Amino acid sequence: MRVWPILLLLAGCNGTLPPAPTVTLVPVPVPCFTREQIPAKDFLPDSELAKLDDFALVISLRTEQLAQRIWIDTVSALLEVCVK
Repeated sequence: MRVWPILLLLAGCNGTLPPAPTVTLVPVPVPCFTREQIPAKDFLPDSELAKLDDFALVISLRTEQLAQRIWIDTVSALLEVCVK
């Protein structure tokens, strides 16, 4: 039986080792936000929307929709710290 193919395979295992880690990451707890620290967004109540004509209603609904998207993105970015 020939031993040299086995020796060649075992020699490949004796290659260079990966370098030792130089940076160790330690998780640090981060305090979450309280309800008072999250910015509040006030939307028009239904009673105010009922007083508007059709054109003003559509414009105000679209304006509130865009403001809500910005508000949701802001709150999501603030609360993402607590989730990770």
